[in-house]
Amino acid sequence: MARLLRPKKNAARAESDNADPETLASSALDSPRPPRVSLPHVETQLNMHQYNGLFDVSSSESLKATTAVETSPDTTSTSPPTSNPTNGDVPTTEWSSAVGHATTGKSGRVIHNLQEEIARLTRECSVYRSRAEETQRMNDAFKMQVQNMTERLRNLEQANETNLHSISRKDKKIEELRAEIQSEKERRRRAEGETDKFQRLMNEARDEFNRKCAELQEIANHARTQYDVLAKAGQRERADQQKKLKAIRDDFLSLKAEHEKRDVQLERLDAVMAQKNREIEIARERFDQLFADYEAYKKAHDEEVRALIERSYQGAANIDSALASLKETEGKMKWAIQVKNEIKDAR
Repeated sequence: MARLLRPKKNAARAESDNADPETLASSALDSPRPPRVSLPHVETQLNMHQYNGLFDVSSSESLKATTAVETSPDTTSTSPPTSNPTNGDVPTTEWSSAVGHATTGKSGRVIHNLQEEIARLTRECSVYRSRAEETQRMNDAFKMQVQNMTERLRNLEQANETNLHSISRKDKKIEELRAEIQSEKERRRRAEGETDKFQRLMNEARDEFNRKCAELQEIANHARTQYDVLAKAGQRERADQQKKLKAIRDDFLSLKAEHEKRDVQLERLDAVMAQKNREIEIARERFDQLFADYEAYKKAHDEEVRALIERSYQGAANIDSALASLKETEGKMKWAIQVKNEIKDAR
């Protein structure tokens, strides 16, 4: 029976669609008892913020059809809505008795078509409402995502500012370390200059000491040569005198004065030799004193040079530690820059 009634309903719908609105209105006026139609309440406002594919071509066509139905002249009286569809439910109320009596007339077909049109519009409205609710939920989800992204962006900006401040502090520290290294290099250069100066002074003192030693050695050799000459001359003269004394005993008295004179000369020569010996001893003492002074100066200079070398080694160790810290800081900076680039790429 349902299959047999469905073509009749379709045919009635086609006739009602092809019928003239004035004819439908006149047939409705000719009916003895106008039927009562229950129209469902339809929401006319949708909470939509943006286009989401709701108003496509099919929707516009359905809206045009709805507008045509609403603007068509209809003299049938409508009663207040008795049942409102919720969440896309189709109303299933029964027709009133007046509608039952008018099923065979044109007004009954018009009412039937209007009822089906109302059901279709109700379904479309429910679909639109569900789409609008889905769009509202999507908008809320997008708002939450935008808020999360904004918060994340703010956190990333704060982290970026922190990294920039850290990099600026590291740059200042690097500049300070560079200045310290430069000052250490200058101090080391000055220490090397002082070391060269002390080395030059030590070489000059050594040359002066060698020159004085050579002069004293030459004086000592000259005095020794004179002493040898005088000693040989005295020995020779004594030998001659002994020979003369042995040869000429008779001339002793005559030669006594000469011999005394020679003794005086010998005493003078002895005095000269003694003076030369004293001068040699004084020169030797001066040489020993000069040698002791040279040893003390050499020891003090060696200690000073050793202290300078130790200070230079300590400065080199400080420079090495500063360079190691600088390399570590450079590695941290590279890591921070790489993290920053990765954050930018992720954004």
